[in-house]
Parts: sequence; C-alpha cells; structure tokens
Amino acid sequence: MKKNILFALLCMLPLLIGCSSSDDVSDIFVGKTWRFNYIAKGGKNTTWYNFADVTQDNIQQYTNRTKTFTVSFSGLQSGDLISGTFSGSGSLSAGGKWSANGHSGTFTTSEVWGDPNDTNDMVAQKIVYGLTNAKSYAGDTNGNLFIYFDYEGTTLLMGFSQYTSNN
Repeated sequence: MKKNILFALLCMLPLLIGCSSSDDVSDIFVGKTWRFNYIAKGGKNTTWYNFADVTQDNIQQYTNRTKTFTVSFSGLQSGDLISGTFSGSGSLSAGGKWSANGHSGTFTTSEVWGDPNDTNDMVAQKIVYGLTNAKSYAGDTNGNLFIYFDYEGTTLLMGFSQYTSNN
C-alpha cells in the first residue's frame, strides 16, 4: 500500500514541477523582432477593429504588407519583472521604455515616441496610441505577442508575430 502511494506521488512530481503561473518574460520579449499584424477587439480576436478614422485601404496596406512595423525589446529580468527599452521601425519610427510582469501579465510603457512616415497613416497613429497606453500582454515563446490597451472604453489588442527574414 505504501509503495502504491509513493509510486503515485512520484508519478505526479513532473506535473507539479511543470506548473507555473508566471511567464518567462525574457524569453517572450527579448532577443526577438516582432512584426505588427493587426489591431482587434480584446481576447485573441484577429478581425481588425473598426476605427471610425481608419480606411479599409489603410488596413489593406498592413494586411498585404506594403506597410509594416516591427519592434524589438531589450531589458533585464529580475524575478517576474523585466524592464528596458524598445525600438520600432517600418511605417513609423518609435521607441520608449517598457516593463512587464510575468506573474500578473501587466505591460506598461513610458517616454513613448512615434513618428509615422506618412501623416495620413491612421493605423501607424493607432500603433503609437496602443504603445503609449499599453496595460497588459499575452504571449508565448512560439511566436505570438498581444499587447492590450484601452481605446474609447474598449479593450483592444495589437497582434504581433515573431519576425524573421524568412517570413
């Protein structure tokens, strides 16, 4: 009987060791380049949010990649917290400071600046707005990053995928 209980406990050990309620934020953010894909309503929705001041033509430029934006994060991690700087390029130049908490999923920025190449590019302006007003993130080490922000009382997300020269 004792052997059966001991065996059962030993079998459960890998399950307990693998449990974590905290993201490895350094693995998610640092050392990768993230390509902007879309802005959508909360959750992990992939349908573009219908901004009143963004035309379908402007959205199509990002969908077919005639306009792009990539961002990279650098930072140092201490426990569940990481902070550093970010810089982005493409249809706009942007940068600032950022911090994230792997346990709570919070993501904040400060000293954000953004300069769209085209002043009529409203999607680029929404990207800057999203980066400036970021409040949380969801991501993984498999190439997905979602940065959440509030816009006129609605929680939106910016969807990013890991960028390599092959994609």
